[in-house]
Amino acid sequence: SPKWTFDFFKDHYGDVQVPTGVVFSNKTNQPLSEYIDYLQSHERGDPETEGPPIYMEGWYFRAHNDELCRDFQVPDCLRDDWFERFYPENKNPKGTGILMGPKGAFTKLHTDGQCTHTWLAQFVGRKHWVLVDYDQLSGLFGSKYECNGKYEGFEHPGLEDWLKSNRVEYWTCNLQPGEVVVLPGNWFHQVTSLDASISLTHNFFNGTNARQVLWEMMRTRFGRESEKAG
Repeated sequence: SPKWTFDFFKDHYGDVQVPTGVVFSNKTNQPLSEYIDYLQSHERGDPETEGPPIYMEGWYFRAHNDELCRDFQVPDCLRDDWFERFYPENKNPKGTGILMGPKGAFTKLHTDGQCTHTWLAQFVGRKHWVLVDYDQLSGLFGSKYECNGKYEGFEHPGLEDWLKSNRVEYWTCNLQPGEVVVLPGNWFHQVTSLDASISLTHNFFNGTNARQVLWEMMRTRFGRESEKAG
């Protein structure tokens, strides 16, 4: 939607509390207008915003601002979402989120939770993606959780050099406004904002990855129950 600009969100949703912070660190809830002020100040290079870029890492708006769904249309090829088709309303995670960040904001190499597929549409600015099939890293780590956002042995932004030195096959792309990337479940990805950016993302599953997603859900639930019992 061309109306999705920083000014639009500041004017219409400025009071909404959104989670912000340095990637994979503790998050702070703050008004969206306050975060956009920070983002624009960071873009100007104001001294008070020095330091690692703060990212709005997922405003999952559908619970309270579902009217925003009228501003975009999901392509037919991506509509087969079993959360939407089969889950009761109160169990559907409604995993549709808006992401914002200044130039330089990034997410470390990670996989999305529960092996879900993901699509991400770029609205404002550009993002550089590094994508790695899990099988390419399985021989280097005991489990995906050893490197899932933790960077055991390598650090952003040196990921591509690390992958090359370890002969890991990977893919890159620069996502432009109006473009969409579709990520299969269990694929690692690192994303860096090349400009101040606004993105829309959605996690889903269907017949192509249902077995992996349901297994992950069971493993996570039983793990929590075991911790309670202990």
